[in-house]
Amino acid sequence: MGKERKAKVTGHVLREMRDNRNIVLANHFNSFQQVLDHEDMRENCISFTCLLYNPNDKLVYCGITSLSNDILYTFNPKTKKFRSLNYAQADGAEKYDVKVHRSLCLDDDGMIYGATACLHGVPDYREAPGGKIFRYDPKKDKIEILTIPFAHEYVQTITLDKARKIIYGCTYPSVHLFRYDIRTNRTTDLGLTVSAPHRPAIDREGNLWSLYNSNHPGDDRGTKLLRYNPDQDKLNYGPWPDSCQMVRKGNDDMTLGPDGMIYIGCGSGELLRLDPQRAEMEYLGKPFHSRRLTTRFGTDGLLYLASGFGQLEKGGANSSDSAVFSYNTKTGQFHSHGYLFDAKRKLSCVLVHDIAITDDGLAYVAETDNFARSGYLWECEIAGQGQ
Repeated sequence: MGKERKAKVTGHVLREMRDNRNIVLANHFNSFQQVLDHEDMRENCISFTCLLYNPNDKLVYCGITSLSNDILYTFNPKTKKFRSLNYAQADGAEKYDVKVHRSLCLDDDGMIYGATACLHGVPDYREAPGGKIFRYDPKKDKIEILTIPFAHEYVQTITLDKARKIIYGCTYPSVHLFRYDIRTNRTTDLGLTVSAPHRPAIDREGNLWSLYNSNHPGDDRGTKLLRYNPDQDKLNYGPWPDSCQMVRKGNDDMTLGPDGMIYIGCGSGELLRLDPQRAEMEYLGKPFHSRRLTTRFGTDGLLYLASGFGQLEKGGANSSDSAVFSYNTKTGQFHSHGYLFDAKRKLSCVLVHDIAITDDGLAYVAETDNFARSGYLWECEIAGQGQ
């Protein structure tokens, strides 16, 4: 582990609760509609759940959780300003579209694809239409809703095969893996998986790597690896080498590296590496004392990691709740870039959910599920601190 250095860290606020005590009311409401009817909760209680850096316009795209349906923003790293992209006004948007959860992808033509997730429960299941796959055109500043992959089911994550123009995703609350072909506007149900990663990955050959959990009483239960070949329309559930049992540590994120390996951040806070050619998995280490590990490669070839799962009800009073690291895939060394603690606010990021890296050395981390205040977008200067 490299020597820890103090980086400049800022917590950027999109919206604050008028009264933070209102957050605890969510546990006492009897229906989703009651939560929607509470103005402070509806308008101001938010989390950051998905980030995407767009090198074309140098903006960070932010998918958030908001009961107001205002769930897509940009953040300008130069001006430090947020701008709503007005998802709530898009044709086809509805009240159950309250989250963009690990579901933003940039295509080669500059288009950004996303999907909507939900927070409602079983009583609203039949009324809720289903999560949307949408496309945002930055040049036209326009959102177009393309499809509802599954009626009544919402979308927890998507990943994009740019070459084949395929979007893969996982639904919620019934976890199905699906394939959406952009050119034909056709959705294919690839089956029930029960378990899903926060973000699956596509290898160099175009195979999708994701997760499943067997429900069969006679089978060995627990998180397992699956591979889907789109050219053959074939799912492979293994058996895999014994090393792949490590995926049971809880997958948070899968990222394809420039070396062709897939790097897996686990819910346990540990980092794994999958060789898709041999289907062998390797343990790389645990850079931080906490849980959760989200991953993203920078243009410098380093793998950047954010980790942290602090005391949610305290709102980030502990300066060591979360931190940013980098991992050098060539040397196998972790390097700490410091805690996600804003010294001016005297607050830290409590629960990390995504990370984005700009071209000029800024890491942005999404904070979610804070039980004492709204989540922030955390900025950490990493330029000049690498290995």
